[in-house]
Amino acid sequence: MTCIDFHAHILPRADHGSDSTITSLGQLEQAEKTGVEIVVATPHFYPGRHQIQSFIHRREAALNTITAAYRGSIRIIPAAEVLLCEGLQNLHELPELCVRGTKTLMLEMSAPPWSARQVDTLDAVREAGYQIVLVHPDRFPYKQVEKLFALGFRGQLNAEGLCRLSSRRRALRWVDQGYILALGSDVHGLGVHYRQYAHALKLLGPRQISLMETARALLDKTGTNL
Repeated sequence: MTCIDFHAHILPRADHGSDSTITSLGQLEQAEKTGVEIVVATPHFYPGRHQIQSFIHRREAALNTITAAYRGSIRIIPAAEVLLCEGLQNLHELPELCVRGTKTLMLEMSAPPWSARQVDTLDAVREAGYQIVLVHPDRFPYKQVEKLFALGFRGQLNAEGLCRLSSRRRALRWVDQGYILALGSDVHGLGVHYRQYAHALKLLGPRQISLMETARALLDKTGTNL
């Protein structure tokens, strides 16, 4: 089993997740101690605030910086956490925001309730051939989330959602129902994120094997030697 953190803000100064290379190295050290082997780096992309090319330039500069400084064994794959906006499917540079080498798009929903036009946008992005992964659905009202699951959309669970008693049973049920494709730390800065990630793995028990295999299948489409 390859241990994959599918949602992490570990690129230095790419967003508010890491304020320096030192912080990023500390995050990766914590990830290593947890047993993580692959990290999907997901800096925030806000369509109403960012231009794609300037975002890509900032992300690549941050990736080059941490790659040059890091001496560990974790493989870092660039992606983005993209805030859903109406008409997103029309963004011709959208492939550059996917997990590198794939058509897997990490989408963040705005605060609910979600409008029919937002759901229509999700449908349009999916129909354009993208694999949508809804980030941290555990943060939103479960009835709203399950309406999206019923439409065939799938999500990435934050470790925090498993560690939190109020959402643990529901999170495990979502994993069992196949609604969850990957586990993420959603690490910002240095803190408890990887302790939560390690605890989440224990709570998943044997489920972690199939969950990591699902996440790995998404990454195998990169064409790289993972």
